[in-house]
Amino acid sequence: MKKNLKGKSKKRKNVLNSIAVIVIMIIFVGIISYQTNSLKAKKAELNAKEQKLQESYEEESERTSELEKQRVYVQTKEYIEEAARKLGFVYPDEIILKPKKD
Repeated sequence: MKKNLKGKSKKRKNVLNSIAVIVIMIIFVGIISYQTNSLKAKKAELNAKEQKLQESYEEESERTSELEKQRVYVQTKEYIEEAARKLGFVYPDEIILKPKKD
């Protein structure tokens, strides 16, 4: 009869050990699932941020190109003449005709 009690005790310990292992595994699976979901959310957030930064980069590249064209234009004789005319300058041999005021 003592053997039966020891056998039942060992079976209970084995069952309890198995249940403990299963509970621990379920906890680990839960933690891993939570971490996976949070990483997916963070990845989506970072992808959106990357897209926004890419668009910003392209806009700034276009702006840089426009500024480079403006820099080249400012150094031309055409621009200098245009700016001088706005200030009222004329060539020495140039005649300015103004309409009569009635």
